Amino acid sequence: MSRHAHTAVKPTGAAAEAISKPRAAKCTQWDLHVDIPKNVPPPRPGSKLKPGSCVALELHSLKAMERLRQRLAMLCAEKGTIAKVRPITFERWRFQAKWEEDSAAQSGKKAAASHPVLPREAPQAAAELSRELSRQGLNATASAEVAKALSDESKAAADRLLKFSHQAASGQKLEYEKLQTRFHAYSVDLRCGKVFLKISREAYGKLALLFRRHGPAAELPPTPVIDASAGGGDDEAAEIAAAVAETSSDVQAKSPSTREALHLRMFALLLRYKSLRGHGFQAAIGKPVWQLLRTRLGVACECFASPLNASLPAFASAFVDVDGHFGSRGSFFKLAPLSGSYAANPPFVHAIMDAAAEKMGALLEAAAAS
Repeated sequence: MSRHAHTAVKPTGAAAEAISKPRAAKCTQWDLHVDIPKNVPPPRPGSKLKPGSCVALELHSLKAMERLRQRLAMLCAEKGTIAKVRPITFERWRFQAKWEEDSAAQSGKKAAASHPVLPREAPQAAAELSRELSRQGLNATASAEVAKALSDESKAAADRLLKFSHQAASGQKLEYEKLQTRFHAYSVDLRCGKVFLKISREAYGKLALLFRRHGPAAELPPTPVIDASAGGGDDEAAEIAAAVAETSSDVQAKSPSTREALHLRMFALLLRYKSLRGHGFQAAIGKPVWQLLRTRLGVACECFASPLNASLPAFASAFVDVDGHFGSRGSFFKLAPLSGSYAANPPFVHAIMDAAAEKMGALLEAAAAS
């Protein structure tokens, strides 16, 4: 299949009609109350590890990723020809390396055990990184040496983190500092030691509602009461209001938080995506376009999303271990729907985009034959 084959479909004018309609000054990008057809694959369960263990593992992973980024810059500087590595060079290598590793595991060519973020063995991605560094100014020998060194250090870091995962799975407690949550007028702060993350109140409400739908029953906080007269009037606003009330100083002093598990799962999720630094890997479409896709094409599931950027309640994502608690259907490449309408916006990495096109072709052929 040609990578950029044009469909030559004539415009219908539906998009122009959609954007011409007046919109509210502020609106959320997502709609979690869209009906999900039965032909959409069901959600996959998330990690069975305790919430605190997941946070501890993500903190270790974040540090390892930062060290590898710094190591790439240092290795290139030592060779004396690259003043600064181009943006997202590391991220492109990591995406391609993990894709190569996961594909080999699926085909049975390599052992299935791997770290969800750090690649252990990906020679083709290393070769592509070497070529990229050559384009940026390193000679061929130096580029190959840098790519190999980075790959070796990534493997060592992944092996260390896998040992931590095995310890957590066996019941050993992993240490982390107490998570602190603070609500502001428009944002929510989550802090664990020196690691600080901030999300909007709307995003908090979205994640809290998704967790209520898909999180482990034993970890769910009490169901909030929806009070339309108080200015909320929907499930997400009720989640925010309940969280704000519970985190007030008076309430916290009298009883332990019922939202601790939610906040730990949420923090682990945010840490995972913070470690990726995936800015610029995907384009986005606005809410009017999503409304058009739903009403005209019946789109009910996203093939490449996350709990953070999903516009629909049904979505596939890369990291079911942390995303599963918030409704992920797992990896798009493991889905096998025979009917339905889906939206696909893969990361801008050639190997993944090509594989996505091949997967879509296979799904269409299977659907036509069923």
